[in-house]
Amino acid sequence: MRRSNRLLVVICLLAFAIGSIAKAESEGEGQSKWGFDLEAYNIHQGGYGGLAGGFRSLNYFGHSRINWGYQVFVGSSQGILSVSNTDHLYTGGLSLGTDGLITKNTTYELNFVTGYGDGNVSAQSLSVRGMFISPEVGAGFLLGYGWRTTLNIGYLYFPQGPGFSGLTIGIRIDRKTLTTATGLDR
Repeated sequence: MRRSNRLLVVICLLAFAIGSIAKAESEGEGQSKWGFDLEAYNIHQGGYGGLAGGFRSLNYFGHSRINWGYQVFVGSSQGILSVSNTDHLYTGGLSLGTDGLITKNTTYELNFVTGYGDGNVSAQSLSVRGMFISPEVGAGFLLGYGWRTTLNIGYLYFPQGPGFSGLTIGIRIDRKTLTTATGLDR
């Protein structure tokens, strides 16, 4: 991807993220959650691994703990800022999940994400493009004022390229919006 195209993609993602945050903050009734992720991934073939950064935005079904939304990740084996045509991983998809309290200050999350991804590692002759699925489980802590942090573990699976599939471990910082029906940290 040319440098100008990468810049355009980053600008579009930032605009989309800011718009989603503004929408989530302006809704008074109903719950939503948005946040940022930093995720390390390991690919089976050749022990290849990398680092990806992402954004997600979720809405809850009414006042339940079940949520849906989207998430987008960009990364490479050289780090988030070293994405190139020969070394990259892009994923974007829809998420369905649930979260709740374990104790007064600890939380859990269960998510299932499916979408489209594109990855390439020329040093390992690995390439994949197509649908992916990714189940995730996480546990975290409430930070207050709607903020929470979560350590999550998942598995990124590409049916078209099982050699490109593998374990993911990440840390996420989310903000759950204040609503009139449910308390801030609930």
